Amino acid sequence: MLENPSTEYDSPWKDIIEHFFEDFMIFFFPKVHE
Repeated sequence: MLENPSTEYDSPWKDIIEHFFEDFMIFFFPKVHE
């Protein structure tokens, strides 16, 4: 039986979200960020 190698196609999106999430929240929802 062949095993499929793990693929992480969504990894770049997750990295982008993690990187910009706080700035996004500060800009669009400043009261929530406080």
